[in-house]
Amino acid sequence: MNDELFIDGLGIAHGLYLVLSCLQPDEIVEYDFSWIINGGWVKDEVPLIEVEKIIVLTEGKTDAEFISKSVQMLYPHLHAYYHFIDFDGFKVEGNASALVKMIKAFAASNVKHPIIAIFDNDTAGLSEMNNILRINLPNNIKVIKLPDIPLAKKYPTIGPTGVKVQNVNGLACGIEMYLGKEILLYDNAFTPIRWRDYKDSLGQYHGVLDRKDEVQNKFREMVKQNEKWDMAEMRILLNEMFDAFTN
Repeated sequence: MNDELFIDGLGIAHGLYLVLSCLQPDEIVEYDFSWIINGGWVKDEVPLIEVEKIIVLTEGKTDAEFISKSVQMLYPHLHAYYHFIDFDGFKVEGNASALVKMIKAFAASNVKHPIIAIFDNDTAGLSEMNNILRINLPNNIKVIKLPDIPLAKKYPTIGPTGVKVQNVNGLACGIEMYLGKEILLYDNAFTPIRWRDYKDSLGQYHGVLDRKDEVQNKFREMVKQNEKWDMAEMRILLNEMFDAFTN
């Protein structure tokens, strides 16, 4: 009887990944290397494992909530490898400038975990992101933004001159813009962006989605009802996050 753990031709790393992916997060795994070490095959000191889950930092609790839930829905096999900040449990401040402070705190504490910081793809987010990128951050911290998406290239907005369709990438793309077209539709029209504060450093206005709370609650309700819908924009976002350390 063959008592080998893996399939012929399958690398050890891939075999371990398959086994560990099937286990519950609280299960204890023991991998016995003693026969290799005692046989004199290994002479190097056993290294300490310096990293665990990938920590994801966001501007606010809804970003963390929706990205985490989307990973769970779209890529359930990867959800266990990411940890999102608990904003409510520890009363963590949430906004773009607070995210900068969190990044600096993690960098200063010399934490070895891989960390991904995600800024909103809007005026305020890009302004703060530009500030943090002036700092020489350690290699285990990656700073990205919510990606540009085709949906946002021609999106309805409301400003001083009335209703206008324009490109809101880099101006007004908060997490709600990535929840799916069905979430953003009301009465067969997209919920518009409303222009607000002007950012002198970037020379542009900051936009906010109208009826933001309604959009967020619509997402939560559809998740609760186990509904399925096109989440192309969220898939783009998650792939950016998954590839943060490969780019």
